[in-house]
Amino acid sequence: MKHLILIIALLLTLVSCNNDDNSIVAHELIKAGQISLTSPVPQSTSVKSQAEWDQLSNLFYENYSENVDFNTHQLIIAFDEPRPDGGYSILIKSVTENNKNIIAKLKLHQSELATMMPIQPFCIVKIPKSNKPTIFMN
Repeated sequence: MKHLILIIALLLTLVSCNNDDNSIVAHELIKAGQISLTSPVPQSTSVKSQAEWDQLSNLFYENYSENVDFNTHQLIIAFDEPRPDGGYSILIKSVTENNKNIIAKLKLHQSELATMMPIQPFCIVKIPKSNKPTIFMN
């Protein structure tokens, strides 16, 4: 009986000390769209400074960082893989964090309507600044 109580106490302690609980991060959609294919193909990333944005901004037709204060916020940019036509899109459907990472959950969509031009879908959201790395999950 003592062993059973000890095992139960140990299990309860281990379960209650789980630090991997995710909390929701407030995020604001800045833009979802498509870019023309480039080489090299851009990868999903987080942008934490104006200098980092300046390296990516030539991919886009507009300056999506104009309402971002990089002292207090950062951008998360998700790129889908290159697609043969315009019938694809990507969204960042949720952003959460745990004690180690920011987690951006992505939603991919394929439409019946499509242009015949190769594209690469993207989505940009703004979140409060963090030093944690960003993980992208489908």
